Amino acid sequence: MIFILPLITWEAIAFYKINKFNDTKLTNSKLTNSNRIINKPIVDDINDVSSGRSIIWKRAFQIIIDKKIILGLGPQADRKYLIEENIKNEENKYFWQNNSSNAFIYAYLCGGVVGLLLFFSIYFLIIKELYQSIIIKKIFVKSEPHIRFACTTLCYLIIRSLFENSFALFSIDYALCCLSYFILKNNELKNISAN
Repeated sequence: MIFILPLITWEAIAFYKINKFNDTKLTNSKLTNSNRIINKPIVDDINDVSSGRSIIWKRAFQIIIDKKIILGLGPQADRKYLIEENIKNEENKYFWQNNSSNAFIYAYLCGGVVGLLLFFSIYFLIIKELYQSIIIKKIFVKSEPHIRFACTTLCYLIIRSLFENSFALFSIDYALCCLSYFILKNNELKNISAN
């Protein structure tokens, strides 16, 4: 239900708004041009109703190959290089193409090989800490709420980083990731010193 209910709700709202629009036959161009449910943006001659992540990822890989990126293109490079040249002036079309939607692709576009290696090492440290906390020491089951929250948050952010820039970008995700990681690390050091 957690996964299906939001989809059903979204489709019901879209269906209701489209039917309401068709019934009243609104002609206000300002309203119809700004409504993404009724006037879905068209990108590359397809009705772009999905998140478009697969298209974005393909384009990101193509940019990496075409530009022969080794050292990266700088901070937030995806915002600059992923938007197609022919739609740069049409906000309703490039709205969906403004970020790489994957932390690994983002790390490579911005920092190149070095950035990707650093991001992999951060990922490894987080997964190692989670593995030790949840599987080996079973801290998650017998610990305080803030430790459980830290584990849950890190698991969520790891999964989220596969579909969003997440903690690869300086953001709330980044702050939560650092906070949660250091809560677990501090708890581990406390347990070592107690033993």
